[in-house]
Amino acid sequence: MVCLSTASCSGLFNSPLSQSDHSCLIESEEEIMAEVAPAPAAAPAKAAKKKVSKPKKVGPSLSELIVKAVAASKERNGVSAAALKKALAAGGYDVEKNKVRVKTAIKNLVAKETLVQTKGTGASGSFKMNKKVEPKPGCWAARRPERWSLRPGAC
Repeated sequence: MVCLSTASCSGLFNSPLSQSDHSCLIESEEEIMAEVAPAPAAAPAKAAKKKVSKPKKVGPSLSELIVKAVAASKERNGVSAAALKKALAAGGYDVEKNKVRVKTAIKNLVAKETLVQTKGTGASGSFKMNKKVEPKPGCWAARRPERWSLRPGAC
């Protein structure tokens, strides 16, 4: 036991004063620490915020819009990037706000060989549809090797 008042006693329980004279008597060191340093107030628990997902955009993707614009063109050398952007803007797409997306979509279509770049490099120049695009067969039997075929012409 420890006494906290230094004026009236020596600070230890073994002082000449009796136990009843010690008005500031504390049982243990834990109580001393609790009095000296108050415990920090517990922060109120924050409510977990639910992520609000944006609704999925309806309508065709940018790649589909570009392919439609290039396919609709009757020019022999293809459609220039500037004309392509004008066609997208006429269709209601905000090209100024999304010009980086337009560039990456054009580059991706060239990389996938959906479009062929006739002039220029990167996302600039002229583009036309690739004539060597392989049509996907409608039947699984047409894609598998003949040695797997159970019946000839099964489709």
